[in-house]
Amino acid sequence: MNRFELLNLLKETIQDELVICNIGLPSQELYKINDRPNYFYMLGSMGLASSIGLGLSLTVDKNVISIDGDGSVLMNMNTLATIGNRAPSNYTPVSYTHLTLPTILLV
Repeated sequence: MNRFELLNLLKETIQDELVICNIGLPSQELYKINDRPNYFYMLGSMGLASSIGLGLSLTVDKNVISIDGDGSVLMNMNTLATIGNRAPSNYTPVSYTHLTLPTILLV
């Protein structure tokens, strides 16, 4: 399953949840697939979707979903420990792989 297929699948399950989508193509694809007022498309803050999602989930009563790529998660891995420590029941971080990062790192 590629990212576009994942986003299409998620649109069927996301209703009133607040959605934070990381920068670049994922945000553009989600916007094209199913733009909604409860979606926040990040610009210029790679690696922070999970941090924004965590902060939001700790301050609102709605369910929060963050969508992050593998490179973005690697840029801010510390947040994963904080998410695990705080463990908000209304927060679902979603991460996907491009299957290209190992190639980039080996170059």
